[in-house]
Amino acid sequence: MHNFSLLVLTLFLLISFSVSASTETDVEFIISAKNPPKGVVFEVIAAKESALKPALEKIEGYIKRLKAAIPEIKLSVVTHGVEEFALLKENKKRFKESHQKVQSLVSADVPVHVCGTHASWYSYADDDFPDYVAVAIAGPEKVREYQQQGYALIDIRVP
Repeated sequence: MHNFSLLVLTLFLLISFSVSASTETDVEFIISAKNPPKGVVFEVIAAKESALKPALEKIEGYIKRLKAAIPEIKLSVVTHGVEEFALLKENKKRFKESHQKVQSLVSADVPVHVCGTHASWYSYADDDFPDYVAVAIAGPEKVREYQQQGYALIDIRVP
């Protein structure tokens, strides 16, 4: 049984690294492209509220690299898993850093969207989120809308 647990842990770590490496590769590909996309939409999906902060930290790093290489690139964030609930007004104190990071992104012209449909499944409405958070009707549809406008998609997954 011990060997099985070790195997599962090893596979988990490899998968986690490959997801991170894939995102790094995506960012590098965009930076080195002869014809970069109009923009990048970062899609965040996680299973817990506390995952939003590390996701936003990753995104901030990617944004700095992208803006340094392509100053005119447009950027956006769409979050539509349980992590979006960190951005509820009622969670402003509990997830203060996530709220601050989102406010900073929005003030830097990077809109942050949450999924209104997902929120409604948990009995939350648009006005349960602060004004600096854009509530999309459906997160996946918002991602597709950005892609149709010429944005590249970068998935941000955190355990």
